[in-house]
Amino acid sequence: MKASNLWEYGHEAEARAIIEGIRLAAPATRAPG
Repeated sequence: MKASNLWEYGHEAEARAIIEGIRLAAPATRAPG
């Protein structure tokens, strides 16, 4: 995974940006209500 590689090599900010992008792009797993 690219984010984990960035994290391992000290690029935490870039890794966080990738992870946030994935979270925002992912559909909600819980149904409302």
